[in-house]
Amino acid sequence: MSSRNPPEQYEDEEEEKPKPVDPELSDGRRPALYQPTLEELEAKNQRKLALDDETFENKLLVTFVRINPFNKEKVGNVGSWGASESESSILGPAGPSYVGKVYRNPISNQVQLKHEGRNIYDFHAVDLWSREHISAPLDKLRKDRYLFRAYPMQYRTWLYHEMHRSNRHPDSADETAQLRKVLSLIVIDAPVSAARWSPFMLMVPSLFFVAMMNDEQLSPIALIFAIIMQRLSTRYNTTDGYKEIRFLLLIPRLVWVLFVLIRALFWLSNATPLQVVGLIGCLLCHFLDFWYGDKEVINNYKLNCHYEIIKQLPNRAFIVRRRGAADTEHRFGFRGVVHQNVAGSGKWGTDMLLIVEVMGCLFELRPFTSSDWEKVQEMYMQDENCRLTYWGLDCYHKDMPSFNVLERKRQVNAAAIASKAGSRVTEEADPEILLKQLAETKALLARGASKFEDNASDNMDDSPPPTPDSGGPKAPKSKPPLLT
Repeated sequence: MSSRNPPEQYEDEEEEKPKPVDPELSDGRRPALYQPTLEELEAKNQRKLALDDETFENKLLVTFVRINPFNKEKVGNVGSWGASESESSILGPAGPSYVGKVYRNPISNQVQLKHEGRNIYDFHAVDLWSREHISAPLDKLRKDRYLFRAYPMQYRTWLYHEMHRSNRHPDSADETAQLRKVLSLIVIDAPVSAARWSPFMLMVPSLFFVAMMNDEQLSPIALIFAIIMQRLSTRYNTTDGYKEIRFLLLIPRLVWVLFVLIRALFWLSNATPLQVVGLIGCLLCHFLDFWYGDKEVINNYKLNCHYEIIKQLPNRAFIVRRRGAADTEHRFGFRGVVHQNVAGSGKWGTDMLLIVEVMGCLFELRPFTSSDWEKVQEMYMQDENCRLTYWGLDCYHKDMPSFNVLERKRQVNAAAIASKAGSRVTEEADPEILLKQLAETKALLARGASKFEDNASDNMDDSPPPTPDSGGPKAPKSKPPLLT
């Protein structure tokens, strides 16, 4: 007989199930046994149903996760930013900041961010509207006027950090004085190299060809000249000297090429094939240096520009006008148009830009193009669990949906401060002056509310106002709340 118990004995017994373990990981890593929320599961199901439909472009639900906290907490609480102890070194008074960690390579002119740690604050978009997260169909996001794509301004960011490291601070109490100074500098912001690399890059391969020539005088002089060139390139890697290094070494390079030709006349008649190859290679390296270096500096000189701030938005965002580089759009394409609710102007010129500072780095914000949304669509088709992130600047919200409302609020606050200052000086408030200021404020608000009543329609919860369609029915109008 078998000693096995019959299975009937276990029918009424409950099997002990293992309890779920809630793992705790550091460095902001996602747990291996991650349990998605109901919102994530619903968004995943909607995306799956949209991908099966033929018109899934209008139904595809795209979700952006916010990187920085929506409600600003104390920076001392590292967990509120999702940062570990290793990332706490970059947390400043207003959150993470990489100021002082961007460097420029003096030889290859590459601008890089040097930070020992995991970059957990990477983002795909920048949002000017105040909201905790973004989850909307793709066709609605195409019309979102407050969502932008960020393009880093590498050289201006490096200049900004270099001034911080050298303690070159402006003599002003304005918190944006340093940014204004950086934007006023003449720099090439176009996506070109503009031959800002050092001539030492092509001097190094020319040393091997000099050694092939087997000249006892050329070899030591070439080595000394290369060392001097490298030291000068490193020394002039500053905010003022990085443009001068190529012109500073122009005459010494011409003298060096002339000296090589004179020395070659002594042994060229009895030269071996190896020496001829060395001479041709050395001259070719210097020819490439002059052609792709000095010639490109002259050709790209017209791309130098600086910026003039015309409007300032909350949280270190600026509407600027570019001075110089007039054919940038002609060479590199159209950059898009910022909506009048954001810019505060009816016409967006080709020389106007929207520049923001995020984590101590400068970015140019441009509206998403159709090709950008097509890439997002392909990402969801390849991986329905892809995770897009954004950085929220919180410049606008439902009570302040446009720049004109923001400007009215600033004027009202300025009038209130002026009235308080007058009452402190006289120790007694003058009723006539206060009534006059109150009447002017009410007239200003009434005049602005009737002009921009369409821009504040349909402000449900924290969603931005929709873009009105030209042919469809208009949304019900609602006036913005008066600022009292």
